[in-house]
Amino acid sequence: QLDLVLLDVMMPYIDGYHVAYELTNKLGAKAPRILIMTSRDTVKEKGIALMSGAAEVLQKPFEMAKLHERITSILSKPA
Repeated sequence: QLDLVLLDVMMPYIDGYHVAYELTNKLGAKAPRILIMTSRDTVKEKGIALMSGAAEVLQKPFEMAKLHERITSILSKPA
């Protein structure tokens, strides 16, 4: 079982929102937490990402320390 999935919004064939939605919709409470990364406007994107099932959104470009901080934050919250 996965604890966390990192997704980019822009991927070939399907976007990260659809993957997040499918994971949370099909796995329910057993779904891994999801961090979506995007270079798009985070205000709009955050709303869409959260509706799709993501726990967090991180705007690119970012420093690895920021990614580590978000991952630690997500994984420290109760499932």
